[in-house]
Amino acid sequence: MENLFLGQNPHKNKHKPRIVKPIYLKDSVFAYDLWEFKKHPKYDSYEVSSLYYEGIRQFIESCNFFKKELSEKSHVYIKDVDGIIEEVTPERMNDEIRSYVDNLKGNINFEYNGQSYSIPSETLKNIYLKQYNNIFNQNWLTNIQIHDKPMLKDEENKSYFVFNDCYVEVTKKGVKKKNLTELKGKCVWKDQVINHNFEDSKSEEQGEFEKFIANVCNHEEDRIKALYSAIGYLLHNFFSPSNGKAVILYDEALATRITPNGGTGKGVIANAIKLLRFIAKIDGKQYKSDDKFKWSNVNPSTQLVWIDETSKEFDFKDLFSCLTDGWSVERKYQNKFEIAPDDSPKVLICSNTILSNKGGSNLRRQFIVELSDYYSKKIIKGTEEPIKEEHGILFSKDWSFDEWNKFYSFMLECSLLYLRDGLCDYKKKNVEINLLMQCTCEEFMEYINSTPPPLNENLDIKTMFNTFKIGYLGDDTRIVQRTFTNYLKRYCEAYNLEFKQTSKYNGNPVYQIMEKFGE
Repeated sequence: MENLFLGQNPHKNKHKPRIVKPIYLKDSVFAYDLWEFKKHPKYDSYEVSSLYYEGIRQFIESCNFFKKELSEKSHVYIKDVDGIIEEVTPERMNDEIRSYVDNLKGNINFEYNGQSYSIPSETLKNIYLKQYNNIFNQNWLTNIQIHDKPMLKDEENKSYFVFNDCYVEVTKKGVKKKNLTELKGKCVWKDQVINHNFEDSKSEEQGEFEKFIANVCNHEEDRIKALYSAIGYLLHNFFSPSNGKAVILYDEALATRITPNGGTGKGVIANAIKLLRFIAKIDGKQYKSDDKFKWSNVNPSTQLVWIDETSKEFDFKDLFSCLTDGWSVERKYQNKFEIAPDDSPKVLICSNTILSNKGGSNLRRQFIVELSDYYSKKIIKGTEEPIKEEHGILFSKDWSFDEWNKFYSFMLECSLLYLRDGLCDYKKKNVEINLLMQCTCEEFMEYINSTPPPLNENLDIKTMFNTFKIGYLGDDTRIVQRTFTNYLKRYCEAYNLEFKQTSKYNGNPVYQIMEKFGE
């Protein structure tokens, strides 16, 4: 990254040389460097009295610290080095200026109004330590310069990927490698720079990660294309609030809520994307809807929020506002900030638990891909590592430069596919059945599979429940008739059937299960 965005900042990461001379403020006060001096009440001389706030502000800006506005309501502080910006805290600013102060040695000598002054550096350091807290706080720091350099941002039909030695522009027309000097005048978050020197792979041989993708899709072309497009969507750092979706990766294999699957490679896909886009990972099992710090891992440079292994209590509706109205983030001991809808990160959910997809709002905001049990079925004892055994360690330091280029070229092809074709759906295998199994119980699944309810006939639910209870539950009373009826409704949802009340008999509703024609 040595030459990134050439010519934007000749001072790089060093302070500008401080050429200072005393500054007249009023008859009784002058400033020198970072300090103010007041006239002594008894003698015709001046003594150091406090910090010089304007001098501090100029020094902060000479260190390339800025205030960056994220929305109308919030901002963060950043440091800009050659167009590479990173978020900083007030403590970080203080550290850099204190380093300058700490390096003052001996006496500091200067003249003012024909009189010579020789101030012990320890006196200046002491004043700084006593008063720095008046400056490095959220209120005072709002006075520093606003960062107005434009960000390098993906567009609706264009994606950018900044590498150490170049950047790549992906459009519907193809993938182009470009010189970093062409980005002069724009900036990028430090977290978003890809730590690799890129060369587009010319090899026709598949890379290890591309082979892995084919395996988890069971070599089915429509599912492979769906997963390619999902990866491309997540790599596209452009967010449309009217069409915000979460990509959800599930296991295809059937599993109950007691014995979920796993080991299919969902995390591998997330970690692959992490090599190109800056990710905030959220532990789904620890997630609590009412926790005000639930999004605290998200920061202004986050491009993707990865929610890993959601619990059955996770409510997908919690994401509705994030997918349409932007993000509101609270972090401990820091100010709350907002991410505007247009700058919102994408969302990836990797889960063994099927989330509710009923209702138009849920369906519109979910893009689901199931991963096959190609790898997980090879885990018998729990100590096997089938992905490592077949591919070696993915994204490893042992990878050759050529293998890395195959990987990055493949990911850019996924980006290209998405820009050309959008999200490419496919016919799901077991999402609805897995949801049914996780929302009911094993005994009900055994019953319903052995005794499917008739279609288009009046159901005697009481008799059905008694048959189920006697044959599968015995003395177990945890399931009552109302629960059984709800299980039947779930069954109909899973198999695209309609559970409908058709009449009443002796004051009780009569139900039928019917096919949904035309769907």
